[in-house]
Order: sequence, then structure tokens, then C-alpha cells
Amino acid sequence: MAEAKKNTTKVKVLPHMAIPNPRVRALRYGGPGTGKTAMLASWVLAIPKVCPVTGKKPWVLVLDYDDGLNVLRDARTGTLPNGILGLYLRDTTQVEGLGSTRMQRDASSFQQGKDLMTALLRAPSPSQFTDTKEYLEACKGWEDSQWVDRIQEYLPTYDPTELTPRPWVVSIDTLTGLHDVAMNLALTLDTQKTGLGGAPAMHHWGAQMRYVDEFMKLCESPDWHTDITCHEAMEKDEITGAILGTILVTGKKTAGLIPGLFDEMYHHEMDRQEDPPRYTIRTRSSGLYAAKSRLGFNMTTGEALLDEHEDVTREPGQELWGWGYIMDKLGAVNKG
Repeated sequence: MAEAKKNTTKVKVLPHMAIPNPRVRALRYGGPGTGKTAMLASWVLAIPKVCPVTGKKPWVLVLDYDDGLNVLRDARTGTLPNGILGLYLRDTTQVEGLGSTRMQRDASSFQQGKDLMTALLRAPSPSQFTDTKEYLEACKGWEDSQWVDRIQEYLPTYDPTELTPRPWVVSIDTLTGLHDVAMNLALTLDTQKTGLGGAPAMHHWGAQMRYVDEFMKLCESPDWHTDITCHEAMEKDEITGAILGTILVTGKKTAGLIPGLFDEMYHHEMDRQEDPPRYTIRTRSSGLYAAKSRLGFNMTTGEALLDEHEDVTREPGQELWGWGYIMDKLGAVNKG
């Protein structure tokens, strides 16, 4: 009887722990002062302290199109929470090559955000490797990459020797502000007359939607969580006459299509009757506001991980709140 040959095939290990698992794609909207931007700070409680594959520190990228990052700054030091890197894209003091008009400044801001995301997508992606050693070698080579220099032009504190090549979370704050910037880009690049006082024409709206769509695709990756905030609008249904709460973006068609791109859609609410105010997120649709959640949804029982209203208030001495609380409920928080 012939001797069986020994299997010498090497098993390749997918560095799955170098990417968020499970991955969150969230759209959060609400009125002013309801905690949309503040909740971004809670991501530092929801991500691992150290990436188990690279040994480097995961980080959160916030693209600020609404001048809202000051909410996250420490009142004494003026710094952002440790682990959050922010790019101010509506703060004109941060924009290179300022033009004489707001449209020109916004066009420059939009391009900066696009350049940064393009450079980050050049970083080694764990999802593109099936061997951990090869991935780590690629990460080592990334530290001396010319793309790192490009990233540091916009994020001076980005250190590839200490931080993971790609962010653990990418956030746009807010989608409403991004739409405004994209419209001014469309107006700036147009050589035709834009109407009385520079009012947008029909073709400008189409260009704006295309710019936003292209930018959002750059921000989508299986290698990080995506958390996008948006202002709120109240719309009247033309058929039923009902008043409905929705996201504040350009065009009713766009407002209807964007939620379908996300697994999570939360509406931020605040109970002003309590002192201090209680901040919550709605995770299921009501007759007024649209919301949904697929995290931990059980197809058999129909039960969802999150309650219809989840308290995301940060209380004194509370360890986990906001995204930290949600991911802990999912069992995805690394407390080591």
C-alpha cells in the first residue's frame, strides 16, 4: 500500500483582525445641538487600543465640512481627543491657495479632502492580502512612501510608525456641508453665466450630485467604519400632506437615495425636560422620522440588538457611551 503523502501546503492567514469587524456604515442626522458631532468622540472607546496584527494604534479621521470639530476640543488644551485626527475643510485659515470668493475657497477645500482620501487609499489594505507576513512587509514599506508625505500635508500629526496605515473610522461632518462645498465647486468650474447673483442652473445641480457621489465612494472601504452626520429637514409629502423628517441635502431624489447606502440610520434626539438634557438616538422609523439598524439583527426572531431609543448620553465617570456603548453591546469592543 502506497504511503500517503504528507500535506505540506502552507495555510495562509487572513489578517482579519487588522480591519473593523463587524463593519459599521452609519448615517446619523438630527437638529442642531442634539449630539451628532459630540458622538464622534466616543469612537475612541469603540476601537481597539492596539491593532492585533500591526501592533500600531488605530485612529479616527474626521473630515470637517461644518466647522464642528471645536465641539470635541478640550476646553483647557484646545486639542482633539487622543486618537482623533481632524481636517478642517470649512475653516479658511487652513486652506492653501485661498481665492477671493467663498466659491473658490470651497473648491479648494473639496479638492483637499479628495486628495487626502486618495492618498489614504494607497495605504496597504488588509483585505487585499491573504498572508499576514506579506501585509506587515507592505506596512513597513508604507512608512517611507511618498503618499505618507501627501497625507502629512493635511494631517501633520499622522505618524505611520505609530498609527495604523489606514484609519479605523472615517467620518464626514456633515454631509449637508459637503453638499454646499460641492455646489460651490460646480459653480467655480463653470465658465458659463450662473444667473443673477451666481444662482445655480440646472446643470450645476447634476454636477454637484456627481461630485458628492464620487467623494462618498472614496470614503467607503471594507477596511474602516464609516460614520456620516447630516443636518435635518422637515418635508411635506405632496400626496398625503404628512410632515416627515429627513436628511438635509440637495434634491428630494438624493435625500431618498442616500439612506439606502447605509446599514445604520439614526435620528438624534434630546429630552430638554431633564436636567441635564438626555441625548438619545432613534434606531427604528416612526411616523415622523426615518431610522433603521441592522446591527445584530436576528432573522429568525426578528429581534434587533439596539432598542428603539438608545441612550448615548455621556455621564460623569461613565466608561462607555455613544459608539463605545453600541459596540460593547455588539461584543466588538476590545477592552484590553
